[in-house]
Amino acid sequence: MRRLYFAGLLLFAAVSLQAQTLDGAILAAENNYYGTARTMALGNAVSALGGDLGSIGINPAGSAVANYSQVTFSPGFTNSRIGTNFTSPEGDKYFNQLNRTSGKLPNVGTTMVFPVGGKGSGSSFTFGFVANTTNVYSETFSVFGKNASTSQLSAFAQLANGIDHSYFENGNSGYYDLQTAFDAYLIDEISGTTDQYIGATENKYIDEQTGDIFVELGDQIGQDYYRRRSGSKTDLLFNFGYNYLDQLYLGVNLGLPVLDYRDDFTFTETSLRDGYFQTGFRRSEEYEYTEYVGGGAYAKFGVIWRPIGGLRVAATYQTPTVFSIEERYGWSSYLDATEVPQSETKAADGNFAYTLRTPSITGLGVAYAFAGLGLLSFDWERTDYSKMYYTLESRHSSEYSSIVSDVNADILNNGGSANQYRVGAELMLTPSVALRAGFTENDRKLSDGSYSTRRSYSGGLGYASDGSFFIDLALRWNVLPDYYNYPYDLYNDNYTQLVYESPEIKARRRSLDAVVTVGLRF
Repeated sequence: MRRLYFAGLLLFAAVSLQAQTLDGAILAAENNYYGTARTMALGNAVSALGGDLGSIGINPAGSAVANYSQVTFSPGFTNSRIGTNFTSPEGDKYFNQLNRTSGKLPNVGTTMVFPVGGKGSGSSFTFGFVANTTNVYSETFSVFGKNASTSQLSAFAQLANGIDHSYFENGNSGYYDLQTAFDAYLIDEISGTTDQYIGATENKYIDEQTGDIFVELGDQIGQDYYRRRSGSKTDLLFNFGYNYLDQLYLGVNLGLPVLDYRDDFTFTETSLRDGYFQTGFRRSEEYEYTEYVGGGAYAKFGVIWRPIGGLRVAATYQTPTVFSIEERYGWSSYLDATEVPQSETKAADGNFAYTLRTPSITGLGVAYAFAGLGLLSFDWERTDYSKMYYTLESRHSSEYSSIVSDVNADILNNGGSANQYRVGAELMLTPSVALRAGFTENDRKLSDGSYSTRRSYSGGLGYASDGSFFIDLALRWNVLPDYYNYPYDLYNDNYTQLVYESPEIKARRRSLDAVVTVGLRF
């Protein structure tokens, strides 16, 4: 029976279920709105404003505010800036900065307005289709450090201890990561034993008097940490809006979110000096990937009320989203060692399918427009992540139901709630030119009472011609929570004691979004 566990990673028999975690669920459920350049420049505080195709995903009633039809196209890019720190178990620190830029199309769409009771009646129906990006995954973490105390291969060996080597030799161990490590000779059984293992970075010594076997790291090693996340979540929206006498605006969306996410992780260890390893160790590489794609459906309802003059108040409700997700995952292991007869890559992969139900979202907004001068707007949204849960597809064996139950229990106990606050302001420099600024804060309360906070600062310009053409520009600076990872920390079976320490990976995460929107009103 295995007594040691990776921190934050449950190794399940036959399948890893990598994405079926609290963090994986939040990744699919969380909204970091993009939209048009105007809405992004305003911090997406547009729930009570409407009139813009970027606002429709936030409040469906926004389509009813405009008394004209329109079409928009919004290309852009995201530049992520990740500063990654590596701290060895001895306390030595290393650092690397990496930038990555990826192009996006965060918004495209059109709405058509049909007056009710003839032109000038003040009432109308609106139909529209809009594609709005609600999350972008674009991060690369990369850092090199030196470690004189521990090794990933030693951690694998300790994880394998207690498993009879015949399971690995038959290829039926049920632990894909350890199986590939064994097949590639990253770990091997200690001669004279049937269930004890040694890593290729370790040396074995025997006490001549007692016969006891001692295993220790052969020499200081270099360690390369590389992780890349990519993909996006985009909501395809079918919208219906109704304007009643330019005082009450109602709207509903059928939302079809499309999820595309990939996580590639590589951990490499290298010898810094020749001749210090009994295996002739030179280099090892452990690669893992998780990819999941899927689609879902939800309904969203919104209302905007204009009681007096420039004042508008709004409320929204989004039903839970039901995602159908297919996960693909895999590992590969490679070893280069002069005393190992077969140094080659060994790999294993698989797929899994499940349903994820994300929580409902409620929101409130208020805005005031100063005639000919500009506007101020405030939004609030709330999400309860403890309401999420997974369901296995029926084609999968019922033996995994207990695993899913454990994950759902973790979500219920540790999911927490999240609040999103948005503030936006617009100043009309001329009747055709507007200056905009905005701020967004996402706060998620964690199980220990602390908060995970993401803040965004935005600004932009807009120009609207006397005819139908308009163009907007927005820039947004995002300050994300620090990222922590411990590639191979080992804990005892109840996670109360750290028994083998990996380096700490800590990353300072920042990103810059830029969007240009070109549109026509007719």
